[in-house]
This record gives sequence, C-alpha cells and structure tokens, in this order.
Amino acid sequence: MAPAQILCEEAISIAKHFTGPSATRYQAAAENLRAPYWDWASNDTQSRIPDVVSAPTINVVRLSPDGTENNVSIANPLYSYKFAAIHADGGFGATTVRGSNANEILVNSFPSRQQGVLALFSFPDFNSFSTNAEGIHGEVHTDVGGNMVVVDQAGFDPIFCKLLNSYPKVWRQHIPIREAYCHMRLPANHYIPFYSHCQVDRIYSLYQASHPSLALTADGTSTITFALHGDKEDDLFTPLYPFRHPNGIEFNSDDIKTAQSTFTYGYTYPEVPVGLSERDLQTYTTKMINKLYGPSFDDGSFAGNASGAQAPTARLEWSANVLVDSNDVNGTHRVLFYIGNSNSSNSSLSDNYRSDDSLVGVAGIFTGTTPMEMGNTMLNLTVPLTGDLVKKNIALRPNDTVPELASRLYWVVEKVQDMVGEIPPTDLKTLKIAVSSTVTQYFPDTALLPVKSDPLTYYTPTAGKDGGLQPGEAPPVGVVAPPVVDSLVGTNTTAARFRKHKRSRAHLKHKGG
Repeated sequence: MAPAQILCEEAISIAKHFTGPSATRYQAAAENLRAPYWDWASNDTQSRIPDVVSAPTINVVRLSPDGTENNVSIANPLYSYKFAAIHADGGFGATTVRGSNANEILVNSFPSRQQGVLALFSFPDFNSFSTNAEGIHGEVHTDVGGNMVVVDQAGFDPIFCKLLNSYPKVWRQHIPIREAYCHMRLPANHYIPFYSHCQVDRIYSLYQASHPSLALTADGTSTITFALHGDKEDDLFTPLYPFRHPNGIEFNSDDIKTAQSTFTYGYTYPEVPVGLSERDLQTYTTKMINKLYGPSFDDGSFAGNASGAQAPTARLEWSANVLVDSNDVNGTHRVLFYIGNSNSSNSSLSDNYRSDDSLVGVAGIFTGTTPMEMGNTMLNLTVPLTGDLVKKNIALRPNDTVPELASRLYWVVEKVQDMVGEIPPTDLKTLKIAVSSTVTQYFPDTALLPVKSDPLTYYTPTAGKDGGLQPGEAPPVGVVAPPVVDSLVGTNTTAARFRKHKRSRAHLKHKGG
C-alpha cells in the first residue's frame, strides 16, 4: 500500500474511535485529510516557518480507555525526526535540526523570494520555468539549514517530505536535476509531499494551469544515473524509475504534463479548482497568481522614488545573476547578498549581522558532497533586488541604481553544510556575479501575467569585487548595457524592450484555450 493511503486510512481509523459529540467532526476531517503546503512566497507567512512544524510540543486530544477525551501535550512529530540508534555513527545525530537563524534569513530575503516566484510565471517555455523553480527550491533548503542542506538527509526533516526509502537519493540518482520537478510531479498515492515540496508541486500546478500549451521539451541533454545510462536524451517519455503504474509500467512526465493531471490522483490546490474549462482555468489561476504574488500599485511600494519606465504599471526590475558550477565546492553552499551603507565592502560579517535588514537575497547551491556526474552542472541563479531597492528608497532608474549598487552591494559565500561558514568567493572557480535590469510591464487586467524585456547587464556594480563580472567579460544573462543608460529611460526604446514579449504572452494566453 502506498504511504499516502496508509496516512489517510490511519487517520480515518483513529477518528472512528471517537464516539462523543466531536465524532462527526473528527471523522469528516479525516476523510478530507490532504498533505499541507508551506507557501514561502505569500504575504501571510512572509516566508516564516509555520508554527505547526516549529513548535517542539503540541496539544492534542487523546482518548482514554473509557472513551474520555483528554487534552495532552506531546512531542511534535513535525518538529524533528528521531534517528534510530543504528544511524548514530552515520553523521545523522540524534534528531534532525534546522538552522538557528533560519527564520531571520527567510524573512529578510522574503521580498526577493516573492518577486522570484512571480517571475517564474513569465517564462515563456517550461524548461526555463523548471530550471528557475529548482533555483528557488535550493535556496529554501539552504535558508532552513540543518539537515535540510544535506542532500542525503534532507528528506528526514518533516518540513521536507516523507517517502518510502530515501527521497533525496531517489531524486538525485534517478532524475535529471535540471528537470527534477517536472519529473517529481508524481501522483499523490506514491508520495506524501510535506510543506516545502508540496509547495513546489503547487507552483508547478499553477504554471501548468496558466500555460496550458507548454510542457517539457527535449533539449538534447541526457543524464547518467543509477537507472538511466545516458544513451537517450531526456524527454516527456523518459521513465521515472522506480515509480510505476499498477500495471508495472514506469511513470513518465507525459503522465503529469497538465494541471488537470493531479485530479486523476485525487488532489489539487485552491488556485487550480476542478470543473473549469481549460481557458477558464487559465484565467482563474492567472488572477490568483497576480493576487498572491503581484506588487501593489496603491501604497507606494511598486516603484518608490522612480520606476525607470514610462507606463504607470511598468518599472525597471533589478536582479543579481549568479553563474556557477555546482561542483566548484562539494556540499551545499550559498551566496548571500547585502545592500549595506555607502562604501560597504566584502568584509567578513558576523552571524548576527547576516540576519539584519541589509540582507536582500540568497542564491542557494543545494548539492551533494561528491561531484555530480551530469553533462551540465552549471547553474544560472537569479536573486531579485527590486523590492529591497524600493524599501531603501533607491530609485529604479539606471543612473540612480547603478552607482548605489556599486558602492553598497556586496556578497558573502558561505558553506552551510557541516557548518564550515564563510569561504572566499575565489574558492568558486567559475563564480560570476552580475547585475541586470529588465523592463517589466504589469497589466490592470489581472488575467494577464507580467511581461519582461530581455535583460541588460551592467559592469559597474560588480567591477573590482571578488566573483563579480568585470568590464569586458561576457555577461551571464542578456547583453551589456550601454555606458550611458539615461537615454533608454522613458523612451520608445524602453517600450520596445518588452513589446515583442507582450505579443508572445498574448499568443500564449489564447493558444491553449
């Protein structure tokens, strides 16, 4: 029997023991039990770890032998996992743990994370969406800390998920990392996604509902894993070992390429309701995406002092782009970005300072202790900066933003696995950090997703900084911005940067319906 079935049937069995006034309520709750998710990009949570998984103890109702209901306090099974004694020598410790300052880092990097999640839905192809979703997922792992940064141990923390056997090993050994989540969209009766990974599954559902004509496309790459030998490129029909249909045939990505595919397996999400036509579902889900993650245009938080663009619902959006080989350093590590006071430098920072409001974003490299055997281990991660620029009253025009970032933007590389701490950026031989801007057009009609221009990359904010893009080097994204950028602002040239993407988005909106 599959683990989710066991969970639900056990809940129903327990509920049936209640015979008093609350029996009907408990039994109905058990029948409706589904795996919860932690939306680490919502305004409600601000990325805070939910209380239900962060409280060491919880109060529950326990039946005594005579049927009396008693309120008792018990150790919270969602707070940590207790390892069996036989694993004590395997580097596991007695229980799973999380980083001591996880909430501070998660909350302070929330604006960047929320903007990054919204940006996922502007990618015009599924592969780009999937690659960038993997980047945000890895960043959450590094920010939670503790066992969550260890690939072979992360699956034991209840905040991750639980699966028969070791989920991280299944994921890393059997599934191409570049497409991990298009492949891991497995039916509910094969795994129980808890909190963070249920959220990733939800984001995939939202993308599929808002982009019904898009799916994974073969890009010529193949992956050598325990089950696959790399002799065939990865595509929609690549077997997803070891997960099988009841008839013994392996699942593949074609089985789960639409938002409605989850209906077959008995679950969905609030933003992807059952019973709508494809076009109506696309409209409904898109409106919910904008409502949940879109900026406000009414409270001054959209553009601050100046948007850098002419239209009232358009602005220049800024990001730090991180190009790095995940095999440069063995074990999970991250790049923390700060916008400090004027004339800040890449000096060493105390752990307390790392959690203050100078922190504006994190690029997480979630990787194992041994080099991955893959055709392409390069990561191109994006850390949005716009929300924090507005909060710090830095105008979004290039002639304002570029000099501010040149003097105030800095970063620290930290190896979080084994609590090694700060390491020199030069230890990451391929590290290349750049700053870029895109013109992003939002629409009064919330049935339309934001449209982004091609990025422009600037040398000045990173010149002379370890790991930064230097003048004359090829940018990791887009093209190099002209030395004089003022002429681009508020002109037809600016509008032209997103015009072709607007046409493309309109095509995508109506193609599938």
